[in-house]
Amino acid sequence: KYVSIMVLESQSYVDYRMVFRVMESEVIGYEKQRKEKYLAKRRKNVKFNSHEYLSGMKKGQKYIPIITLVLYVGKNKLWDGSRSLYEMLELDEEIKPFVNDFKINLFDYHNYKDFSMFKTENRLLFEMLANARDKKKMLGVLSRHTHAGEVDEASAKAILGILNVKIDCELP
Repeated sequence: KYVSIMVLESQSYVDYRMVFRVMESEVIGYEKQRKEKYLAKRRKNVKFNSHEYLSGMKKGQKYIPIITLVLYVGKNKLWDGSRSLYEMLELDEEIKPFVNDFKINLFDYHNYKDFSMFKTENRLLFEMLANARDKKKMLGVLSRHTHAGEVDEASAKAILGILNVKIDCELP
């Protein structure tokens, strides 16, 4: 069984510091897990050796992975920001093996024409984004997915909220 913490970061504009933001957010998340586990063990009077005490964690302690997905929903341009720390560094090839890279998981719907690979409500979201400049096409996409039973009303309304689209008609 796999457990992870999924973080969705919705971006309507290209944030050129996104790699730093995701790194910082994940570090804060892991540190929060560490503190919670440490305090829980202290409350249970678990014994720590000196190294564990100074580290604030037990040797071999495991944490839940944090996965951040940056969903770029900008309507006017492709994402042209960095997708990794390496892209943001003045990096000499000699020291590159000693510098850790950090890559972000970024989804930019502009890079897709066919959304059939998506099997969840994300398919509707991405198709509607791709047609964001044409409200009539957006409504057609919405109607097709809701009438086919692929998306329930709550999900459709959530997607409309994300896209800041006002629809006056009732959804099926």
